[in-house]
Amino acid sequence: HGSRLSCAWCTAAFEPCISREGPCSAGYYKSSPQVCSPCPANSYSQAGAGSCTSCPAGQYSGEGASGCSPCPAGQFKGASQDRVKPVRLTHTAIPELAAV
Repeated sequence: HGSRLSCAWCTAAFEPCISREGPCSAGYYKSSPQVCSPCPANSYSQAGAGSCTSCPAGQYSGEGASGCSPCPAGQFKGASQDRVKPVRLTHTAIPELAAV
């Protein structure tokens, strides 16, 4: 019986460490073995991810997102841009990003 007691104590004592070292929830990534950090704006992650993924062109997200959303009507975000910008039409009717 003594070994069962010590095994139960050992498991209970290390439970907090095991929990902290486990996978991160959606919208977070493993920034160190014991720290989950939120994904920055315009990126996302699924539960258990080790890094964040950038939102594709035409989509955006807030910090700590588990997915991206389409840009609002009249707005656009390129794949390498960090924010959504208004779209304007030139005289040739080709959309280009407005300098904001």
